[in-house]
Amino acid sequence: MTTAQAPGQPGYLGRHRPPSRKRLLVKVAVVLGAVAVVLTAVGVVITVTMDGDDKGRYAAGAVTDLCPLVDAEPVAGWQLTERERKPSTVAEPRPEAVGCTVLLSAEEEATVYATAELRATLRVYASVNDAKAGYSGTLDFERSEQREPEILSGVAEQAGFVTEVTDDAGSEFRLRARDSNATVDVTVFTTGLSADDVSNDQVKDALIKIGTKVLEGARSGT
Repeated sequence: MTTAQAPGQPGYLGRHRPPSRKRLLVKVAVVLGAVAVVLTAVGVVITVTMDGDDKGRYAAGAVTDLCPLVDAEPVAGWQLTERERKPSTVAEPRPEAVGCTVLLSAEEEATVYATAELRATLRVYASVNDAKAGYSGTLDFERSEQREPEILSGVAEQAGFVTEVTDDAGSEFRLRARDSNATVDVTVFTTGLSADDVSNDQVKDALIKIGTKVLEGARSGT
């Protein structure tokens, strides 16, 4: 049996004191603080990865001919008949674009000879962030030309509509839209059609339908 050492005897280590509550709280706070720092760092890494490396839903090169995806019926509904359509490829410093131009006109016996040139352009970017920058650039261009886009809700993820009256003979209307890592521009230039024939809202609705269908087709790869 071991006997306790009395004060003053060899081997006496003094009374054992439990750690103070204050010191325990400090240690716990330090540990929790370290955990919070680690979790914050992980959160930053995850956020940067998701925003910066999101490749998006559209595959580059999946659409090589845009014309099958362009439904000109909303424009033909203005008593116009499709005459010609031709695909195009636009190589620029930004992603290569695939496009399609559709020419429509009224019948010769029409009271007023009206025409419409419909153009659609699709670009697929390497990431969602690149597409956002590309979309913002198109709106910045419109504003630099003193044309303030009408921001549309419920059309793709971002969209703007621009009306540009070029001269007395014709008007140009543009839809700019972005969905995930792709952008689509749909433009129609009309002659012989007044606002009484086709209202601004009718043109806007037509371009929204065309642009939405292009994005749907490009997303499915058809």
